[in-house]
Amino acid sequence: MVVLCYAEFLKQNGEEEMSRNVLEKSLLEHPTGNYKRFFQLAELYDGVKSIEVFERGIQAAKSLNLKQFNMFRDIKLSEKELRRDIASAYAAIAEVCLTDLLEVK
Repeated sequence: MVVLCYAEFLKQNGEEEMSRNVLEKSLLEHPTGNYKRFFQLAELYDGVKSIEVFERGIQAAKSLNLKQFNMFRDIKLSEKELRRDIASAYAAIAEVCLTDLLEVK
């Protein structure tokens, strides 16, 4: 959770490269766990790389065991929130396809 907040802080202050580095390092050290790190990182990429990271996040979210996840967290995640996050990721992929991948060259 702290990593997500710090990365968002960096992004809001124009430090997108540093935000990307923080999230990438977090995912390397802990590749499972909070799927939202994937979604936040995907927003910092463009094109195909963004879609790949969104897809990794969707897979992490789908394989998440809510009971185990909530056992160790102060903020509980509901099934409804999880489904909403997955749907938002699919919508973001569609947006990337319509903007980044269909640009006229």
